Amino acid sequence: MSVYDDFGNLVAVESIARDITERKKVEEALKNSEQEKAAILGGLKNVAVEYLDPQMRIIWVNEAVQKSLGFSMEEMQGKYCYELIEGLKEPCSGCTAIRTLHTGQSQEGELITPDGKTWISCSNPTKDSTGQVTGVVQVAVNITSRKRAEEALRKAHDELETRVKERTEELAKKNAEMERFTYTVSHDLRTPLISISGFLGFIEQDALKNNLDRLKNDIRIVNESVSQMDRLLLGTLELSRIGRVVNLPENVPFGEIVEDSFRQIGLKIESKRCKATVAQNLPVVHVDRMRIAEVLVNLIENSIKYMGLQANPEIEIGQRIDGKDRTFFVRDNGISIDPGQHDKVFELFYKVDKKSEGTGAGLAIVKRIIEVHGGCIWIESELGKGCTVCFTLPLA
Repeated sequence: MSVYDDFGNLVAVESIARDITERKKVEEALKNSEQEKAAILGGLKNVAVEYLDPQMRIIWVNEAVQKSLGFSMEEMQGKYCYELIEGLKEPCSGCTAIRTLHTGQSQEGELITPDGKTWISCSNPTKDSTGQVTGVVQVAVNITSRKRAEEALRKAHDELETRVKERTEELAKKNAEMERFTYTVSHDLRTPLISISGFLGFIEQDALKNNLDRLKNDIRIVNESVSQMDRLLLGTLELSRIGRVVNLPENVPFGEIVEDSFRQIGLKIESKRCKATVAQNLPVVHVDRMRIAEVLVNLIENSIKYMGLQANPEIEIGQRIDGKDRTFFVRDNGISIDPGQHDKVFELFYKVDKKSEGTGAGLAIVKRIIEVHGGCIWIESELGKGCTVCFTLPLA
């Protein structure tokens, strides 16, 4: 400040000095702090950081947001975040920033953006000295990959549980089947053994009495019992081998398998004057050709065996479409099977007519062959309308 005398001459200069060293230090520290904060937040490569004003307009974003969206800071500043980032006219549903602005409190949450991505978001308010909210800092982490991994893991876990449940049920079913099998075998094999044991005593008595006629009859009955046991054992052995000793599956027209079966049983069909018809355009299947021919032979033999007094016996081999499945069938116009026996006929040694030929192992073997191929088999029959045996097979 200049000082003059009465004549207007400059006689002195006054000055006042104030020490602002501390203020400068504070300003420099604040500047450094802001730079450090920007450097730290800007350096987060996998985390989105946004500083928004109370109207949700962008004040600052870190480098990760800029690179993700392809905009510079200048292009983004002043724009509504939801409009620029998500292309929406209003904030995203579940946005933690809008909740923070409304409540003035920190908010955390998970949100899904319109592009299907999942984020963990945390928003904190900025306030002035009066406590008025001046903006919000939102930090969001993209957890889409983690969510997908969790969903895949959950799905795999559910599938595993389902498979374990199915396998457990299958094992329980197999155990029950094995129990029935063991009981059936022991019961049916015991019958001829009891007969043999009893008639051996008669043979001894007849020999002592020199009764040759009775001796010959007793020996005949023993031989029949031995033959019966042999047939039962062969049927049991055949059933046990299926699934272990098989030919490799091949792609073969089902019509050719029908022809294979006719070559084996054609003479019997002719001798019974049975009319056999085969559908056209049968598909190609992926099976053990020999085993499926065995199935058809067995089913055709059963149809012939249970024609009853039918004057015009007929057998039809064909196919039909059941929803998404292709069903093959062998249909006859013989005697029908009571619905209560539809499942029983597939049990080992079960016979609808106890006086009929055979051991009753045929349909049990047929069922096992079909199941080994991944198919299923069942009977459709109404009283007086013949019998249809249906089964499924894998197509080529």
